[in-house]
Amino acid sequence: MRNPSGGFIVSANNRIPDEKYPYYIALSYAPEYRARRIYERLEGLAGVTVEDMRSIHGDSVSIPARVFLKLIAAAKPADEFSARAQSMLARWNGIMERDAVAPTIYGAFRVRLLHKIVGGLMGPLVEVMFQATGRGAPRHLAELASQIVHQAKSGDTSFLPPGATWGSTVAQALDEVVAYLRQRLGDDMAAWKWGAVHQTIPKHPISHLFPGSEELLNPAPISMGGDGDTPYAAGYSPGRPFNVTLLSVVRYIFDTSDWDNSGWAVPLGVSGHPGSRHYADQSPIWGNLELVPMRYTWERVKAEAEARQVLEPL
Repeated sequence: MRNPSGGFIVSANNRIPDEKYPYYIALSYAPEYRARRIYERLEGLAGVTVEDMRSIHGDSVSIPARVFLKLIAAAKPADEFSARAQSMLARWNGIMERDAVAPTIYGAFRVRLLHKIVGGLMGPLVEVMFQATGRGAPRHLAELASQIVHQAKSGDTSFLPPGATWGSTVAQALDEVVAYLRQRLGDDMAAWKWGAVHQTIPKHPISHLFPGSEELLNPAPISMGGDGDTPYAAGYSPGRPFNVTLLSVVRYIFDTSDWDNSGWAVPLGVSGHPGSRHYADQSPIWGNLELVPMRYTWERVKAEAEARQVLEPL
């Protein structure tokens, strides 16, 4: 697309062209939710600042959550704990904040609902699908999870077991997930904060070969908001809730009116050497949705450089 009428282009791993586009790009795409939310934030925005864009990077509004909240509100909970969880979700705005409890209940609910529905379709194979890692079965589960959102919104029951309704299925999933969270996190619902369970777990691929060096090679976990459906990308595999496995590799914000005002952040740091203080020094910056200054003009680069490297011919 060139010179779009809206003045901007949005891409968040979603499918950009329609079915008429004649050239191959890919077979699998991310759902539309992240791109749609970014579009909502950008539409009508004028005089855009770096702070505006940083805020959009960190937007954790879940569009699918707002679909399921309507169904959960109509469910008939089985006990007091389920009723409390339902009440908490009824007051929730669908923002996946790491210090909130409702996102934990919702995140666990999505996993349980997916398991129930896929289990009805696949039988015993569902356990194999949920135990798999990598990009195979988890990718297929993600496709099904997205389809289930559309079906829930439209009332389509074709994936549900015979005789089941969205009301009964959602109620069962809510009751089961509350029991699961009580077993995993205890009865104090106020302690079920999203950031307590939704974390990155950085692990160097060869750290197991160096006993005693795990702490040096594997930086500390980072608590995160968002999920795989929010612009604040922090997805996880249904088989391993809620360890973050899909995230932004790097965040860039370019100020084309003042290039020296640009910023960036990576999940760990800029050095691949575990002994360097830059090996993971950007972790808290990245985790808190902050930015490291990105300088462009040579005068600023020279003035603010902390080190210089000289390459000399042999």
